[in-house]
Amino acid sequence: MYFLRSTAILLIAISFFYACSSDSTDPAPEPDTIAPTLDFTISGTSISSSPIVVGDQMEINISAEDAKGIDKVEAFIDNEKVGEDTSSPFNIIVDLSVYTAKSLTKKSQNYTLRVDAIDTSGNTSSLEQTITIVTEKTLVTINIPETYNDPNLIEFYLFASTMEGQLIGVKKVEPTDSSITVSTLEDISENEPFMLTLAKLTPYGAQFSTIGSITSSLLPEINLESYPLFENYTGTNTFQASGYEDTEDDILHIFGNRYLGSWNPSNPNIVTIDRFNCIDCSNPSTDSLYLVKRNLSTNDYKYLTTAWDIDGDEIISFDDFTDVGVVKREIQINNASSQSNTSFNYRILGYFNESDFEDNFYHHVDTGLGSSITDNKINYYYNEIFENFAFELSLGNYYTYQTNLPPSTISPLDWTLDYSLDERTISIQKNSADDILGKITLGTTIIDEDYIPYRWELIFNSQEITAIPIPELPEAIKSWEFYEAFSTSPLQVGQVEIKKYKNIVEYDDYIRKVIANNQKAYLISDKIESIFIATESDYHITTDDWLID
Repeated sequence: MYFLRSTAILLIAISFFYACSSDSTDPAPEPDTIAPTLDFTISGTSISSSPIVVGDQMEINISAEDAKGIDKVEAFIDNEKVGEDTSSPFNIIVDLSVYTAKSLTKKSQNYTLRVDAIDTSGNTSSLEQTITIVTEKTLVTINIPETYNDPNLIEFYLFASTMEGQLIGVKKVEPTDSSITVSTLEDISENEPFMLTLAKLTPYGAQFSTIGSITSSLLPEINLESYPLFENYTGTNTFQASGYEDTEDDILHIFGNRYLGSWNPSNPNIVTIDRFNCIDCSNPSTDSLYLVKRNLSTNDYKYLTTAWDIDGDEIISFDDFTDVGVVKREIQINNASSQSNTSFNYRILGYFNESDFEDNFYHHVDTGLGSSITDNKINYYYNEIFENFAFELSLGNYYTYQTNLPPSTISPLDWTLDYSLDERTISIQKNSADDILGKITLGTTIIDEDYIPYRWELIFNSQEITAIPIPELPEAIKSWEFYEAFSTSPLQVGQVEIKKYKNIVEYDDYIRKVIANNQKAYLISDKIESIFIATESDYHITTDDWLID
């Protein structure tokens, strides 16, 4: 019995020794009592002033760091929580419209904004800032349909500027937004002109559309339209061909709104056609392809139509090409330049039905390849199988787009146009009549080691404005990749033009008919004419514009 008691006492002593030994070599960690570092800014304002003035929405950009990690950041107004973020970079957007309503008899009211940063150990840092919430002046409302979907969209901003380019209002568009109001803290009347810019960032670069010379009374809202989205056709795109007779100067032209083909006479048994399916069209295009075989020496024209879903085993036979329904016509050009080096380009577009025409699902009927002006005349082909037509003509610095077959006679505008660049302002010098709209395209199509893709299109009232500044950019957009080169290099002016429209009598009329409901200009005006200066091409550059014509 004594032996057992002694053994138990010994074991307890040994346990106590090892416990003490462990405590002395591996002490418990000190508790984390260090609060995070914290700072924040409010987009579009300077924290150096107090109170700072904000409007109906406030974007708080928060910098918080801690050795153990940040659990979350929170924002409070007068001790009422208004938002939080749990992932870096920390950003909280607060709707302030309910706070402006607290003071119905005042235009502004002061509040206390507090930002907290809480680390993973529960330590908290806080910063406070007095803010003045001002009831903003609404400039314009943009309505976005549910079907307005761009899968490539990274960021989308709207911002307003004075006609001198000073930034007066910014709004970030979130994916779930259906209606956005751009407002300003400035005291601006409903008849004072300003500029509105829509800016979006995609993997392909930055794109801007600026509408100048507008007022709140002229353009209270814009109703964006849903435009078709496309994806690569998953079927066969390489086909066998037969029946080709080796004729010099033969070409095969395969080009439409949704497809592009290629063929080489040196390998005549292979035809490649890449197609793009529309994934959200309310009026899908006619499922047809249109192939044109031309001979540039004999001016021979034949065509073939095939099903859109052409079977991969089907052989395209040159013996099946026909000229049934093909008509040759000519255009008399009045006052055409007699100089042989005058730049010249045209294309005839065909639409199989009215819905194709409304959605601009066209087929190239005649591209003007190999054409020339002889005796001030242009010869072209069209095909009677099409229900609707449109054509474009670029001759020297004259351009026209008309939604029909060409008239028998065309008289280019005799306007003169020039422009100058003074830092960030573009001035135009013109001698014209009946033009209502000026349009400037910035950006470049030349790709080199310094190329950073962006495109910026600005329109303005050419009857009243002869100089247009490039609007100041919001701070958030200055983080986009293009900005450093854009802000430090001379502007890349791609094209300058002044335009007139049939059925649109003045710039304000254009804003109401085209911009307000995001319409295609050619559906409003069946004849568009302009004089242009293109810096990178002899021809008029028509891009797939976003919002503006």
